[in-house]
Amino acid sequence: LEIGCASGAYLQLMQQQGWEAEGIEASPEAAAWAQAQGLKVRQSTLETAEEPDHTFDLITAWMAIEHLHDPVRSLERLRSWTRPGGWLAFSIPNAASLEFRVFGEYWFALHLPCHLFHFTPATISQLLARTGWKMERILHQRLIHNVPLSLGQRLKARRPSSRLGPALLSVDQKGLTFSLAQYPVALLAAAFGQTGRMTLWARRS
Repeated sequence: LEIGCASGAYLQLMQQQGWEAEGIEASPEAAAWAQAQGLKVRQSTLETAEEPDHTFDLITAWMAIEHLHDPVRSLERLRSWTRPGGWLAFSIPNAASLEFRVFGEYWFALHLPCHLFHFTPATISQLLARTGWKMERILHQRLIHNVPLSLGQRLKARRPSSRLGPALLSVDQKGLTFSLAQYPVALLAAAFGQTGRMTLWARRS
């Protein structure tokens, strides 16, 4: 089960790997697109979704937990939907990162008001334990794309006449040149747990 499956690209990938996959998506347009591709997708938020009639081996939520109005109740729901020993894999911004300490209110990953909660490795571990999950692994993603975006936001706010702020905000974060240029720094930052995004694996305890 994927929470926030958008138009279903990840579900299709998992089906190709042999999984029976389904999703929950809040956007009516995205859910309709996924359904048109033959995917089993319910248009709903996690908080209002009906109880499934079966449990899952794996639930994923890529950059979704920070959008939830009640992450405690939501993680409890996901636990009840998972078979004993099943897995939860999800990614979230890392509020303990050097990026956040440097840029503060201009940190791009704050993404206000869309992101309602932010977590550090310590606080998300506590939340998982409270809701019936056992943390197994944290991976700090080898990405520092938030840095030019955060700098762009700060420059745009403090120096509105500067062209550098908008230029940084328009950097192609998926471009090969940027990816290769940032990777050595991102690799080092990830080794020390200081990048702006983390992926976590937890098991139902």
